[in-house]
Amino acid sequence: PRKEGNISWGVGLSGTSYLGGARQLGHQSCAAIVRICEDGTVNLITGATDCGQGSDTVLCMIAAEELGVRLENIDIKRVDTAYTPVDPGSYGSRVTILAGQATQKAAREAKKQLLEAAAKTWQVKPEDVEIKDG
Repeated sequence: PRKEGNISWGVGLSGTSYLGGARQLGHQSCAAIVRICEDGTVNLITGATDCGQGSDTVLCMIAAEELGVRLENIDIKRVDTAYTPVDPGSYGSRVTILAGQATQKAAREAKKQLLEAAAKTWQVKPEDVEIKDG
């Protein structure tokens, strides 16, 4: 510290951390389940929580784009914790990055399975089948 007359100067430093949920156990991943329903709608099941930042919309947009369907056909679900993938929380922009990647991968795999099933039914190659005008 430095002092000039009645005035003193000093430097203060502080740090803090708040850990919550599964993060305390070292869990830092997200998961998503994409279910394509018979009526053409899509259920997106994720433990990621929207706290007003718009992450539900972002995740639905990612799924819609990957599947080639309209955004209004995606329905995000929050079901019983026995079925919803574990998610450590919504903080630090992690939902868009981690849950977004999980959603993209789940949607890509669901689309692949759907196209393979359709190709088998129609007796064509999977690469000859596409989702159009979702």
